[in-house]
Amino acid sequence: MPELILLCSAAAGDRATTTGAIDAQLADPQALRRVLDGGAFARAFSRDLKTSDSSDDALVPRELPEERWWRERLGIPDTDSIQAFAALAHGMALPCWRLTPTHVEIGLDQARLADPAEVALSAEESASLAAEAAPIFADYGIALQAPSPRAWFVTGDLGIDPETRSWTMVAGRNVDAYLPRGEQSRRWRKLLNEIQMTWFAGEANRARESRGAPVVNMLWLDGRAGTTLAPLSASIVSRDDALAGLAIASGARAIDPGAAMPGADALRELADAGDVVVDLAGWVQARRQGDPLAWLDAWQDFDAWIARIGVDRGVPAGFDGVRAVLTGERRRLELQRRVSPWWRVRRRIDPIGLL
Repeated sequence: MPELILLCSAAAGDRATTTGAIDAQLADPQALRRVLDGGAFARAFSRDLKTSDSSDDALVPRELPEERWWRERLGIPDTDSIQAFAALAHGMALPCWRLTPTHVEIGLDQARLADPAEVALSAEESASLAAEAAPIFADYGIALQAPSPRAWFVTGDLGIDPETRSWTMVAGRNVDAYLPRGEQSRRWRKLLNEIQMTWFAGEANRARESRGAPVVNMLWLDGRAGTTLAPLSASIVSRDDALAGLAIASGARAIDPGAAMPGADALRELADAGDVVVDLAGWVQARRQGDPLAWLDAWQDFDAWIARIGVDRGVPAGFDGVRAVLTGERRRLELQRRVSPWWRVRRRIDPIGLL
């Protein structure tokens, strides 16, 4: 029987030893209890659970915990970037590199990478910037394609070690610790500098600057993907192009939920093909922006949704278990509930306290 997996990115608090400035604002246990006490999440995950809890204590983590979860589940080598698999969702072939056009805000003591959602690059602006950058890439023997304002791809030899960090890891942070290092990165830095100088005087940035929008002054190198993945019998419900690409690469079904997340009947139908992974990212933007009210609102929305699909009343029909994978900046907390006989002694757990 398949499992229903709820991937709740940025929904968990981090451990005290790794908590950053954002968690200092979000991790108010009493505020979270006021939102969740007596709700569907508390009822669904308060009994008979198998739990696991881990944190990445590296000085500079390679990627976010939810991306590490995908890497482990699909057997993706560390040399491949999760974000670069988005190429398949845009009709491109692997291997290729992914790049993200965005903005770097230069301060007195740091350079902060903006979330591409804050930059709000239009399709027309993306095409204009790509047209300005393409000849520079061509001079280096690299072909550029820009199918989306947030996802560009190049093929060819960048002359760089493939261990890079994606924009999802760096957004909202000082870029210094996350830039490609070493002798091999010199060619990329030279190429990027030429593009930045061209964009500085380009038409798209002049128009953005005139209306007070942040200029596009960074082309973030997310990494490369080229590995053939083992087959996966599952459905991946997500609006994220990288996860859609992972589904294509592994032969899983990619389901775009549109404006509303699927209901119980839709999930039950998907279970015929194996596990169902529902990508729930309502907390991500709030965490990047350090907005505790939006983060709590995301919890309310999630609580209402799992009530609608009946997770609080037991494991949904068609599934053998339900698992919540809740991540923070470095932490991954998993709560797994299985179908169990009525006579089994049920151990009570405080899921809100675990968060």
